[in-house]
Amino acid sequence: MVDEKVPPAAGRDIVKGLPDPMNSAFHLTYNMVLNLLRVEEINPEYMLERSFYQFQNQAAIPGLYERYQAMLVECNDMYIEKEDVIGIYYDIREELNALGKEFRTYITKSEYLLPFLQPGRLVKIKNKDDEYDWGAVINFKKTLEGAPGSKKGRANPAQASVKVQVDLLLHVVTDTNSQEIDIIPKPCLNNQHGEVEVVAVDSALITHISSVRLYVPNDLRSKDNRRGMYKAIKEVKKRFPEGPPLLDPVKDMKITEEKFLDIVKKIEKRLEAEKDELQAALEEAEAALEQEENKVLRSQLELSQVRQEIDRRILENDKQDVCKGRTISGTYSRLPFGQLHH
Repeated sequence: MVDEKVPPAAGRDIVKGLPDPMNSAFHLTYNMVLNLLRVEEINPEYMLERSFYQFQNQAAIPGLYERYQAMLVECNDMYIEKEDVIGIYYDIREELNALGKEFRTYITKSEYLLPFLQPGRLVKIKNKDDEYDWGAVINFKKTLEGAPGSKKGRANPAQASVKVQVDLLLHVVTDTNSQEIDIIPKPCLNNQHGEVEVVAVDSALITHISSVRLYVPNDLRSKDNRRGMYKAIKEVKKRFPEGPPLLDPVKDMKITEEKFLDIVKKIEKRLEAEKDELQAALEEAEAALEQEENKVLRSQLELSQVRQEIDRRILENDKQDVCKGRTISGTYSRLPFGQLHH
């Protein structure tokens, strides 16, 4: 301990840093509540009111109230143009997101998904924090999960559910400091340096299944082989700018459950409603743009007319000045020489 070197940042925090906040973690347990109920003059509320935890919360109330007032003023001053239209669009998107989650629960069911997890199949995944680019299936492994209440390691095949773990070739950012094996590496963005790795993911994270399959080398332990396969994925993305073609869940995956078909109909209906809202907003924007263009054209026309009027008046003034000059010069020419000096 004595021989260990202290990092400069830690040393600076020790000398100049602020002290660690002391926050109370006081809470009443069931035993404390039962014991307090036996005492006639003291109750649990009395203990909470006299605790340091309550004192800290009471002291923080003025600051929270000021923050609330500032946020309330900011909210009242906020102006959103066409808030009704944006609200309708937001509701449609939220409903589509909810329907999309239900849609994905069907396409990731083992009975529908397993026949299409051949090596080389292109899929996309998404977790809570990140959405990944297209990756290729390398292998998969299925296990049985016991029903609730069953003993560990003794899954009844009749009651157990099938859990599928898929090995995907993805372009990710490798974090050498991370000690957790189960966490999926972050996706590599365009401006980041990453590696092409084979990552094990849960099949429930799959969001898109493509009909495109690529050739998978026998040995992917070599970086060159993994990079070569990633180049093939990029080539597919170039050939299909709008994205590789997807498997049709009804025609290709043979999902014919009535509830799923109802979800598909709802998604199509909401997409049509979203299209109508966007079309209406576009037409309104085009109408507003046309009005602004007409205003600009009218302003330009009025400005050109004003310029013409100014030029006409300047020309008339010049002609009048010339005529006056001629008259004055003629008058002076008719005056006697002696009167010119006076």
